[in-house]
Amino acid sequence: MSDNAKELISKYQQGECSKKEAALIQHWYMAEFANQELANAPSNPLSEEQLIWERITKSTGITLESEKEVKVKRLFSLKWLIAAASILIAVSAGLYIFKHPSLQHEARMAALRTNDIKPGGNKAMLTLSDGSVINLSAVNDGDIANSQGSQITKMQDGQLMYSMKPSSLTEEKSLKPENYNTISTPRGGKYQIILVDGTKVWLNASSSLKFPTSFAANQRSVEVTGEAYFEVTKNEVKPFYVVTKGQTIEVLGTKFNVSAYSDEKILSTTLLEGSVKINAGKQSIIIKPGEQSVLEKDHLEIGTTNIDEAIAWKNDKFKFNNENIVSLMRKISRWYDVEVEFRGAISNEGFGGQVSRSRNISEVLEVLQLTGLVHFEISKGDANGKGRRVIVLQN
Repeated sequence: MSDNAKELISKYQQGECSKKEAALIQHWYMAEFANQELANAPSNPLSEEQLIWERITKSTGITLESEKEVKVKRLFSLKWLIAAASILIAVSAGLYIFKHPSLQHEARMAALRTNDIKPGGNKAMLTLSDGSVINLSAVNDGDIANSQGSQITKMQDGQLMYSMKPSSLTEEKSLKPENYNTISTPRGGKYQIILVDGTKVWLNASSSLKFPTSFAANQRSVEVTGEAYFEVTKNEVKPFYVVTKGQTIEVLGTKFNVSAYSDEKILSTTLLEGSVKINAGKQSIIIKPGEQSVLEKDHLEIGTTNIDEAIAWKNDKFKFNNENIVSLMRKISRWYDVEVEFRGAISNEGFGGQVSRSRNISEVLEVLQLTGLVHFEISKGDANGKGRRVIVLQN
């Protein structure tokens, strides 16, 4: 039994549980003692439900004070309660996840698996300064192009590297529009690129990076849409700038994540190492490791954050803490390249948990469905996947 479970049971015995916590413990008792009692006394003249409640009253001191209370508590399906005998208690921001769900849940999961969708992967398009476009998923590893004095090499699946050609090492070019390349990931795509100065950039789904094939003598500047994680090569005489809609990030050498999706209400920058200066209009702040700047409606502020959560996508994980279902589904939508439809009133409760982004969408939805707050349906679309959709419904 986990420490969380032991702590929750202790709170229950001391009468300190919330209503949700008390209900969870009672469900567990019902399932656990039902298994024991039904196995040991199959011919007992009492009904199955009476057996369960008799065990509960003996073990916990819970009494049925009125006939009304009996009817309410008997609304729970006996088969569901027995199936819940083995449970995972995840108490985080009011989230409770049952490891073995009801038969109804199993039926829903079977339906999801029928229309399952595979996760995204290493996919991107590279647009060169002359306008030509290279599908990075369709070319073999090795040198794939030359661009304004730089050699472009596909190192391995999901990684692109720019390096200066020997003849160009002594002549750094000035920044001109025709010297820029752009790498763009689609919905359901990700990619990593190593810029000519050695800076590493990871792009999340539905993101782009516009960058020069060679940096100017006095600065390094790139433009980002969507989400990107940077490991900037340090150069104290040549600052590195990341331009997004609404703000500019200035660094010398550091590790940070920037999320600047157009469909999100906020633009966030999370710092892992070094220091970063954020300029947004007339506002300017400096953030330190473990801090995050948030730009919302032209207002810039700073606060602490969970770094692992901020860069979970880069480590191929979904990780969320007290995050509502609408926000979660935007992330799922981008990674699995599906549209999302909400039907009916949707819970605004916070979800907490972690699941690998390498799993099929049904497995990710199962984690969310186990909370009992929502359930899902998948419409797979046509043979090419066009029109596929996840429908979110309230339980």
